[in-house]
Amino acid sequence: MATSMECRGQRKSVGDAWVTLNGDYVTVRDHCANGNPVMARVQMKVNGKVKYWFCYNKSGNGTTKVCNHNWPEGNVGVKTVIFFAWDGIREYKMGTMKHWRDG
Repeated sequence: MATSMECRGQRKSVGDAWVTLNGDYVTVRDHCANGNPVMARVQMKVNGKVKYWFCYNKSGNGTTKVCNHNWPEGNVGVKTVIFFAWDGIREYKMGTMKHWRDG
């Protein structure tokens, strides 16, 4: 699970994200009533090239978005999930869960 530290100056998480390997699901949960989306990105190298899978939660505070992806299984590369918050202008990296393998 990746999570963030601060919501609008409060010691409250903007949101969190996690991966469910059985089914290749990415879940992104928004905890902050700031009007901005949260996003998770899964990345891995496949045949020497970096590939990305994204999951955006644009529904706002208190909502959860589940994205079903179909990334390569088995010993094809190390995967990383990175959690981002967005302020309307740019994305901010908020947390990282690195290097897991499935299969």
